[in-house]
Amino acid sequence: HTLYENVVCMFLKPIERYLRSKQFKQISELKKDDEEARDRRNQYKKSVIDIEFVLRNNTNYYDCFLMKKILSDIENYKTMNFSRSVGETS
Repeated sequence: HTLYENVVCMFLKPIERYLRSKQFKQISELKKDDEEARDRRNQYKKSVIDIEFVLRNNTNYYDCFLMKKILSDIENYKTMNFSRSVGETS
């Protein structure tokens, strides 16, 4: 969950916010009146699924050909030695 929250969501949430904002702006520009814009925004909100919900419930990525590589990279990263201080050289 830490990888998911600190890496995946860190990249995807800003993209999701940007795309949602862009869509709302487009709706506002095309509106005939405030009520129509509000209706279109509500319709858009109902048609879009939250990215976190989708990622939590979609496990198809386990079958992805890159999954073994990703897991291997994570294990390699976990075994790396980060104990040297900043100014220290090897």
